[in-house]
Amino acid sequence: MKNSRKQIDEIDDQIIQLLAKRQKIILEIAKYKKENNIDILDRGREEQILAKIAQLAKKEGLDPESINPIFEIMFEWSRNIQDEIN
Repeated sequence: MKNSRKQIDEIDDQIIQLLAKRQKIILEIAKYKKENNIDILDRGREEQILAKIAQLAKKEGLDPESINPIFEIMFEWSRNIQDEIN
């Protein structure tokens, strides 16, 4: 069990690193949208991502209904970051 917990801790570290990387990209997108007067909310893009994630989740043996809320939270986080820039 100790080894399994260590593996989970390592995965958690990787998730944080990926979220930090995602945030940097979100900031770049926010600046671009501001400079080009583009709306922050892109529901079409979010729906595309959710559809892609649902397929990937199924392929990996995960329940898309459980994964989608995680991405909805990330979308909200992204919009909040972009709101701060604008």
